[in-house]
Amino acid sequence: MKKITLISILLILIITALKFIHLDADPPPFMSVAEYGDPAQYAYNARNKVLFGEWEIDEKWNLMWLTIIPHSFTYLSFSILGVSYKSMNLVPLLFSFLILIICYLILKESFNEKIALFGTLFFGTNFLFFLYSRIADRVPEMLFFALFSIYFWLKGLKGSKLSMFLSGFSLWLSYNSKPKILYFIPIFFIAHLLELIRRRECLREAFSKSLILFSGLLSAILIWLPFIYLPHHEIYQRFGSYNQRILFAGFPDLSKILFYWFSRALFSIHSTLSLFGVFVTFILFYFVRNYFQRKDEISPLEVMSLSWVGIGYSSHSILFWRPLRYYFDFLFPMGFLFFGFIFRMLKKKENLSSKKINIFEALLYFYISLFIFGHFLRRLYTPRIYQNLPKYLLIDIILSIISVLLIFISIKYLNFLRKIPRVIFGYLGILVAVITIFINSKEIFYYLKNPKFQLKIISEDFRKAFDGSSMAGVWAISTSMNNRIKAYHCWPRVTNTDPDFLKNKKIKFAFLWDDIETPFYMANFPDMKNAVLRARYHIYHSITEEPYNHRRKFWNLFEIGGKPVGGENLFEAELLTGPFGFPRYDKNASNEFVLSSQKKFASYPVLSSPPFDLKKGLNEIFIKIKIEKKIDGKIPVCLMVLERDDGKVKRRRLVYSDELEGENFKELNWRVEVQRDSKWKIEIFNYSQIDFFIDYVKINR
Repeated sequence: MKKITLISILLILIITALKFIHLDADPPPFMSVAEYGDPAQYAYNARNKVLFGEWEIDEKWNLMWLTIIPHSFTYLSFSILGVSYKSMNLVPLLFSFLILIICYLILKESFNEKIALFGTLFFGTNFLFFLYSRIADRVPEMLFFALFSIYFWLKGLKGSKLSMFLSGFSLWLSYNSKPKILYFIPIFFIAHLLELIRRRECLREAFSKSLILFSGLLSAILIWLPFIYLPHHEIYQRFGSYNQRILFAGFPDLSKILFYWFSRALFSIHSTLSLFGVFVTFILFYFVRNYFQRKDEISPLEVMSLSWVGIGYSSHSILFWRPLRYYFDFLFPMGFLFFGFIFRMLKKKENLSSKKINIFEALLYFYISLFIFGHFLRRLYTPRIYQNLPKYLLIDIILSIISVLLIFISIKYLNFLRKIPRVIFGYLGILVAVITIFINSKEIFYYLKNPKFQLKIISEDFRKAFDGSSMAGVWAISTSMNNRIKAYHCWPRVTNTDPDFLKNKKIKFAFLWDDIETPFYMANFPDMKNAVLRARYHIYHSITEEPYNHRRKFWNLFEIGGKPVGGENLFEAELLTGPFGFPRYDKNASNEFVLSSQKKFASYPVLSSPPFDLKKGLNEIFIKIKIEKKIDGKIPVCLMVLERDDGKVKRRRLVYSDELEGENFKELNWRVEVQRDSKWKIEIFNYSQIDFFIDYVKINR
């Protein structure tokens, strides 16, 4: 075995080993809400089978039939290792390992072993790839089979009929891993056609290869149709209808389509990809030029990658609902183009000599320019760009026309450009790759050093409080991986909307989004009239995440038929959750839940109350509180701020560790005198790296 192959194997193993660290940690807060909630939905049926002996406890929501291949691996993982977040995330980790292997083989097949090794390091250290390798929403599984089909296709173009057949077959396996990849199947065949045209294949040979490719795809469909789709077509139709509503909400309104298109430019997937993405957009010009000049300096892989990025990204950029994972796919074709460019530039050959440029080539240059200038306009003028979209679209078009003219002039008249050594561009590409690897590696290590386990904590608290019970809600499934609660999915206009749903399933608890699910449950399920709010959770704890998820700040935990908690003058702390507080189960608390300060968020509000009345004169405020452990000495623990509703008067009190009794609750008395009857609110801030827990706030007027 060659030395470079051994280095590649060792590199892949090291990268994979890093992914095992904190495998059950939450995704970082910049990611979409779906990255938190969706993975458990996909593992729902496997969990039910292992814990309750039934694949389907709910006939309305069975995503296993949409993602049958990764679901089978999830069931195997749960059966061997038990149901948990770790065993759930082990499946995408396995497929990410396979993705690195297949990327190495693709780059080696198209270029050489050195480029393949460098590309493996580049993909392996990409922050988004690292994250999606640990998030079980079926993206790595889907991409593995898509990349596998490309590898077989490259082999098939060289004459292997079996490889060409397996290429088509793997395409449908990708769809059976996650239907979102459906957009790639027509793109694959378009790229296949473009490559046959570029190679000037004779009609008979081209038809034979295309027929074998299509027969592979058709064979997989004919297996899927009677065994998967027809018996379970209802879930496909329901899920497809739901996705159609959220993906194409702007159609056929042209202004909305342009709005969406402007808001997601080609290289704005994530900040860690920006430098790499800028470079790739200019590389697109190079490969388009190569294709139209029919030079040998474009390979089948680059034709496929051009088609994937160009057609795929364009179609995605006009969608209404576009979570980050929808764009993660394009990392790989962009990377293939990137390393193909480096490979070409390091080969000492003459630059293109033709001075001709045809209309179709010019149109492609124009479209790429639209993406590039659209990105800069969006970055420079947001949000004004959306308030006067026609103006900025016209500016974008004018700049793109100027760009195409400059390209034409450069090709036709600027002969000195051909004298610039190509190797300079190759080394520039290597520099961009090294900088990108460095930035992404820093992000990875920061994430691993600062993990958060909110979903795991909630799940384990629910196990202590309600294990063996039943719970409804989209996130009820997401917070049930480390317990034995029977969780049921319910979503407006999708699943379990019958008014007797809660009653028929004997559901005792509901864990609901504040703005979407809670109003829907209250309006549609009569049993919710007897529901008692037990706790309010704020799961995102990044300030930068607040604007993005301002509509989904809180998740409410309801007990259906439970006893009322609190009172007119008694406020349970877990119902007054501030942006950085977090409810925890505590059997010694009055409501069996307390509000944790999560010591990582020093100086941010843990508790935030609604306005309440204080009478003129002396008032007493009682706060029942404890700290994680007894501390010697006098250390500030928290700051209590009492503010009048007009904001003109504030009272403050700093609580020290010597006032508290460690793990035992203590009721602190805060005497406050006010000048007139008025409304006030109280906030409690973490003041140090000491975790404290609040049971309740009581007001004596």
